Amino acid sequence: MTDIPVIAGVDYALRRASVALVRGEELVFTMAYDFGRDVAPRVAVLTHLVMAWREDYGPVAVYLERPFVNRFTNSRGETKQNIGTALDLARVVGHIEGIAVAAGHRVTLVAPDSWRSAVMLAPISRGRDDKKAAAIRTVEMVYGRRVGHDEADAILLARYGAGVEKRGAMVKAAG
Repeated sequence: MTDIPVIAGVDYALRRASVALVRGEELVFTMAYDFGRDVAPRVAVLTHLVMAWREDYGPVAVYLERPFVNRFTNSRGETKQNIGTALDLARVVGHIEGIAVAAGHRVTLVAPDSWRSAVMLAPISRGRDDKKAAAIRTVEMVYGRRVGHDEADAILLARYGAGVEKRGAMVKAAG
């Protein structure tokens, strides 16, 4: 085992999740999972993964996006909010957070714009598709790997977490 902590980034959606582990600058693991509509497979797979992290790496710092309400304009030009989807996503975060904490890991929720602005190397604009493309390009530039946008987000969340953890350790050492 090394002194460099392992950081997990988890990008989630209602029916899928992507997970990445980094140790310092090294990408240790990345995988995308499709769970379908049922909660049971999501909980089973994530429990297995999170317990394996504990066995393989000890306590891991897990970074997740904080759930948010997205505003959109419908076909009639009305501004709407996806409250129902936001509540469902908050439930997914609760599953991940509960499993991780029960396994002895620490969980940090991060606002999407916070981690994106800190780790993106490719230029991003406000559009959702542009943000996805920028994440994919950034992972290609940093790790030389081509992955989908969900997996790219998980990798960059973990990379963001590694930077936060490193700065925290430096402050503590200087303290």
